[in-house]
Amino acid sequence: MIAVAVVACVISFFVPYALLVAVVCGMFAVVMYYGSAGIAVWKYDRWLDACVKKYLKPLEGRPVTKEIIRCRCGQELRIPCITKRLKITCPTCGAEFEH
Repeated sequence: MIAVAVVACVISFFVPYALLVAVVCGMFAVVMYYGSAGIAVWKYDRWLDACVKKYLKPLEGRPVTKEIIRCRCGQELRIPCITKRLKITCPTCGAEFEH
């Protein structure tokens, strides 16, 4: 499309109204370029929203089954949420405690 605008500019030296044609073709090329880029961004946005909804939806209704606690060394440990007492050993520093 840009080539058509360039050819129209060259012809405009010989034909009086060709400059107007060149300007119109150039504007058309710009509109087509940015319009197609906008459509591509819109399609990507729709695809990304579908992916997010697909992967986050199963996580919404699930009950919390894990609890995060912090050891003295700063390591975060994930333990199951159950009612009985647990004896936990930190894999980093080897500290043992009950939760």
